[in-house]
Formats: sequence, structure tokens, C-alpha cells
Amino acid sequence: MYPEGESFGGSTLVRVSEEAVDVWPMPFKSQEFDRGPELIQHHGDAALRLDYETESGLYGWMIVQFTEVQASRFTGWRYCSPDQIRAYDRLQEIKASEWIRATPGLPDGIKHFRIFFDELGCYELLATGFRLAELKGGGEPGSRSAGGNGC
Repeated sequence: MYPEGESFGGSTLVRVSEEAVDVWPMPFKSQEFDRGPELIQHHGDAALRLDYETESGLYGWMIVQFTEVQASRFTGWRYCSPDQIRAYDRLQEIKASEWIRATPGLPDGIKHFRIFFDELGCYELLATGFRLAELKGGGEPGSRSAGGNGC
């Protein structure tokens, strides 16, 4: 892909924004992370662990568990596109994803997910879906699970 406004073959390229659908707005702000997001990959799944301050002042964890992950990437905030920044504190599904089109051999049902965190950057994953789990009261991820919301 060529940078916006660059001339190629006598034509000027104009960047078209990707269609993105918000699938999970974060219920807290990324600028309030204590440890920041942690991406843990195990076999075909990935967990994005997010810490946040609870009403009691302790930190809890929200875990976004991605299923059947085929690819992942991270872009530092200084290098993010406007489309990536639009995923600020929200998980988006990118419709008609160019990344999916450019990746041959993907199984059916793969979706492109994106989330941007303040002063950190953008995580993107190709996966079949995601679900949410929450740990409250300062527990470490993996020590117990509560709740959940699937997609």
C-alpha cells in the first residue's frame, strides 16, 4: 500500500477508511492501567489482559480471550494510522479487512479485531471470535474467573 497522497502511475492515491464495528467498548480508560495490557498467546488462543482500578481502589483484571488466532500484530502509537487510532479504548471488528484478503489460506470464519490503547499502540488479531472474563479484588489473571460475555 502506498502512502496517502503519493502519486502512482499518474494518479494520486487517496486512503479510504476501513469499515469498523465496535464490538466491545472498554468500561474503563486505558490511561488508568497500572501494569498495562499484556498479550499472552497459548497454542491457538490469545488472551489480552487489562488491569483497571475498581471502586475499592484495588486493581481487577478484564481478560479478552480470542479464539483460534491465526495472526497477531502490534503497532506502536507513533506509527498508528487514523483507522487504528479510531479503535481507542474499544475493540473493533474490521469488516472487509485488507489484512484478511492479503493472508492466503485462512480458515472460514476468521475476523479481524483491533484495539488501541492510550500512549501504547494498537493490537490486531485475526481470530474466529472473543469472549470476556473479569477478575475483581486484585486477583491475578488465571486465579479465578467470573462472568463472561461471548461473541
